[in-house]
Amino acid sequence: GYKPIIHAIENSFYPNTVNMDLHIFFFPVYATAVPHIMCKYLLHLNNGKNAKTAVISTNGRISTRVRDGYQGWALHQARLLLYFKNFDVFFSDTLDYPHNMTAFFPPRSKENNQKIMEKVLPRIHNISNKIIKGQKSHRKIFLLNFIWSIPFGFLYSLIGRRVIGKLYVADLKCDLCGLCVQKCPVNAIHIKNNKIHWNWNCEGCMRCINICPKQAIQMSFVRLMASILVYWKNPLYLSYKFIPLIFLKKLGSAGKFTFEILIDIFLFFLFFSIIDFVFFVISKLHFFRNIISFGFTKFFNRYRLKDFLQKK
Repeated sequence: GYKPIIHAIENSFYPNTVNMDLHIFFFPVYATAVPHIMCKYLLHLNNGKNAKTAVISTNGRISTRVRDGYQGWALHQARLLLYFKNFDVFFSDTLDYPHNMTAFFPPRSKENNQKIMEKVLPRIHNISNKIIKGQKSHRKIFLLNFIWSIPFGFLYSLIGRRVIGKLYVADLKCDLCGLCVQKCPVNAIHIKNNKIHWNWNCEGCMRCINICPKQAIQMSFVRLMASILVYWKNPLYLSYKFIPLIFLKKLGSAGKFTFEILIDIFLFFLFFSIIDFVFFVISKLHFFRNIISFGFTKFFNRYRLKDFLQKK
């Protein structure tokens, strides 16, 4: 048999170099892809020396009748990264668990979540037996789904997860207990001027919004709308495409397209940063903080895991 050693990747990107007979990499799926923090971890692994390896992901599920969770290209992405590190991945599969995407969808009832868990338990036993036996098995994926999930996952990792952090706001119920700061896996949350603030490194894991004892963390509708309006209606954004840039003609249509994409990304982060700063400053006043922290998540419950509710 195997003697398991569990390593939480948020504690360190560099695992022990102890030779293992079997490696099992376990992660949640974020926007059809491997989480950014997990990608960094895999890229920092030492040479696997052709060690036997299994990859298991979990994806969020809402319905008890229809499989609406989806792993995208996450399993293939992880297998590819491990291939470059010389790991022999003989098994890959995903498990449907209750979703925790509280920033976008309200958590389902305990009864609903229990039904989802009951459906997944038999699969856990089946997967365990296959791994113990060393049985080669990889979850199949529909080709078209595989194709669209690659750019979707890439854009989320590059931009989407960062934007989520900038849309979070702690409302007036926040008592600065610091639990969200302590439990953030990537240290993206800080207390600044007696207010909770998220930097650009948010992973989009939804841990903070779910574990807050006061349910004080909200997805700000005001921040979202203001950022979109300022970005799309900003004179710089509207005018730069009409500025004649002679050097782009030498690059051709492909070069111009690439340049415009890079400028779009730069302006996006620039104007978002400005909005973030302005809102952070004026939120010192309770009146404005109440307005800025308004969002549909005020009416949602939270998906909580007891292990994270107590400080350690």
